Amino acid sequence: MSVGVLDAGVVLAWIRGGHRSARRVERLFKAGREGKIPLVISTVNLAEVLIHTAQWSRSTGGDAVALLRASGVAFHSPDESVTRRVAKLRTSL
Repeated sequence: MSVGVLDAGVVLAWIRGGHRSARRVERLFKAGREGKIPLVISTVNLAEVLIHTAQWSRSTGGDAVALLRASGVAFHSPDESVTRRVAKLRTSL
């Protein structure tokens, strides 16, 4: 089974909209909501999302964590070995 590992940039593009890959990003999150693919974000990337959506949260009352959970995204706390493997991955968007 495939797993969608989310980078902060992908999540920010989804929340903000208007990104050049918006259709692909929305399809990914739709697949997560429908249970077709498990989606995961590391707690480090989640912190980056929270930093970059702080103003949006204050002005709209939106909660990035709630949005992610509603889309079936799981939060992962990577250890050193996982961090080293992730550092070698290429991005796809």
